[in-house]
This record gives sequence, structure tokens and C-alpha cells, in this order.
Amino acid sequence: MTLTSRLKEIAHRHGFDVVRIAEASPLVDAARTMHTRLASGHLDGMPWLTHERIDLATSPQQLLEGAKSFISLGISYLGVRERPPAVPGNPRGRIARYAWGRDYHDVLKDLTIQVRDELISACAQPVRARIFVDSSPLA
Repeated sequence: MTLTSRLKEIAHRHGFDVVRIAEASPLVDAARTMHTRLASGHLDGMPWLTHERIDLATSPQQLLEGAKSFISLGISYLGVRERPPAVPGNPRGRIARYAWGRDYHDVLKDLTIQVRDELISACAQPVRARIFVDSSPLA
């Protein structure tokens, strides 16, 4: 079994619906687009998103020196339990699916750590990894 196949098997077993791997090269087009949008005011409301943070987010070698690949994992919120039916005379607001349970940052980080640890155990050589869930140096 290839390492890619093993990774996908491990991730799916831990509940991830999406597993993608990409080369850890600079994200030149994404950086250009984000800088343009930030300068144009299209990213207002996110004061933490600065030009410096965009440079960091689009430069993998600054996040993990020697990085060769990105592994992106995703879980669909549609699999989450359905909203209970409305009860007449008992009005309530709607809450986005991602907010129905534990903080998704914590859930995804815990699951990703498990995937990382299993993947490292399956490798014949040393592995260095960093985990980001909408955060770390970017949040």
C-alpha cells in the first residue's frame, strides 16, 4: 500500500470525508489575490488578516522549514444530526450546523492529531508536521 493510500485510509477511518495532498510550494496566485482583496477593502471585518499574515499563510517554508507537502482534511457538516422540529408557540433562532456541537477547531484538531500520529507510525523515515485548523499563526 502506498503512503498516500495509507493516509487516506487512516483519515477516512477517523471520519474525514476529504483528503487532499498538494506540493508545499509558495502560493503565489493566492497571495496576489488576497493582497488585492485586502487593499480593496473586501476583507474588512477581519482586522487580524494583515499583509504580513497573508505572506506567512502563502509561504509554506515559513510555517515549516523543509515542508514538501500539504495534507488537507475536511469533514462535511451535513452529516451532523438534523435540527429538531420547531414547536408551535416556542420560537427559537437558527444556528449554523458547524456551531451545533463542540468547537470545530477542537474537534478537527483532535482528529487531525490522531491521523498525524498514525501516519508517523506508518512511515519508515522521520516525519515533521504542523497542524493548522483555521488558526495557529493565522488566527
